[in-house]
Amino acid sequence: MALRIHNTLTGTTEEIIPGGIRKDSIADYRPSPFYSCGPTVYSYSHIGNFRTFVFNDLLRRFLKFRGFKVDHAMNITDVEDKLSQGPTPRDHPQRIHRAVYRHLP
Repeated sequence: MALRIHNTLTGTTEEIIPGGIRKDSIADYRPSPFYSCGPTVYSYSHIGNFRTFVFNDLLRRFLKFRGFKVDHAMNITDVEDKLSQGPTPRDHPQRIHRAVYRHLP
């Protein structure tokens, strides 16, 4: 069963083929780079953050389940340095970072 995803640029549904060239075996593919936007943190995560987490986590897990190698990177955005404006600027960003990533694999 192929993984198909809707391409919003072309308006078509396309099969995901890492590198764009079909191989004989999944093991023959190089690791698939996978970037996702992480939370814009200024406090602990809330329900608005979780849709992105859930989708990206399910996609990454499905690709790994199917045998693909995945290199996943996710950013953390601190808009207007809100983290450093908290009550303890020195340790607050690290505390939030640990809380955000505590349950991620």
